[in-house]
Amino acid sequence: MDFPKQKMRFSSTHGSGVSDEGWLILDVRNVDLDGVSQIVINLADVRELKAKGDEQADLAARARRLLGGGESE
Repeated sequence: MDFPKQKMRFSSTHGSGVSDEGWLILDVRNVDLDGVSQIVINLADVRELKAKGDEQADLAARARRLLGGGESE
């Protein structure tokens, strides 16, 4: 099964851990995995997701700055 790119995201944090290498998160909700024996992920997609960075962390930081609770942009 070629895993759909829109169901993948990159995160630099997981639980209490922080990593420059980060984590690839696969959203398997609503993905039919019946009979799947392999999941194939294009590494070019992984590099692109990592290059975009952690959107959730960026959005949270931006919200803190807008509310006056963090570093200026």
